[in-house]
Amino acid sequence: MNEEKQKSAVERAKEFGIDISLVEENLKRTPTERVEAMLSMLELVEEARRAKSRRQHLQPGNKG
Repeated sequence: MNEEKQKSAVERAKEFGIDISLVEENLKRTPTERVEAMLSMLELVEEARRAKSRRQHLQPGNKG
């Protein structure tokens, strides 16, 4: 078996240049904390979409 196959996926990702620090930090959280963080981010994205939609409707010359 060659050396590359013996390395973990994490080791290979790091060598490839992938920053896995966010994954490592996220895994320190409980599953509930991870879901709460995801829901919070989802709320932020949805609010940004609503703001973009309101802005587009208020632009001069926009019919709607």
